Amino acid sequence: MTKQTTTQRIGPWVVTYEWDDQVAHGPVSVTVTADPQADPVDLIGGVTTSVLRQAVPVHPPRDDARRDRAFDLLRFAVGQYAVSSPEYLSALSVAYTNADPTNPSRELSELTAKAVDTVKAHLKAARREGLLTSNAHRPGGGLTPKGAEALAVVIKAANAAGAH
Repeated sequence: MTKQTTTQRIGPWVVTYEWDDQVAHGPVSVTVTADPQADPVDLIGGVTTSVLRQAVPVHPPRDDARRDRAFDLLRFAVGQYAVSSPEYLSALSVAYTNADPTNPSRELSELTAKAVDTVKAHLKAARREGLLTSNAHRPGGGLTPKGAEALAVVIKAANAAGAH
C-alpha cells in the first residue's frame, strides 16, 4: 500500500487522513477542511473540539492479494531457509508489514508455528541486520533495499518451486 488517503464527513467538515504503512499503522496526518458545498452559516463557529472528537480514522481498504502473497512467501521461507538467514528474515518482515496491525506478532506466530516471543526476536534480528526499518518505540516499518534484495531471492525460489 505505501501512501493512501481516506476521508470522512462530519457536518460541514471534511476530515482527510493520510496513511503511510512504511511509517506507521495509524494515520500520519489529519487535515480538517470546510466542505466546498457547505452553507457558510454552518462554518461560523470554525472547527470545534466536538468535531475533532467525532473524527475517527477511516482505514484504507487492505490489499488482500498483496497480503496473501506476503503470507505465502513466509510459509515458503519457513520450510526453505534457516531462521537467521536474510531470506527468512526478509519474508517475515514483508509479512509483518502486511499483517493485522493490531497484533501482527500473533498472526505471524500462527503462520510460522513459532511462539510469539520467537517471532518478536526474529523481527528484532531483521531490524538489526538492516532488512526492516524501525519506528522508535512503535510497531511498523518497511523493507530496506537490503531486505528487498533478500526477498527477491525468496520470490525467485518460490516461483521456481511453483509455490504461489
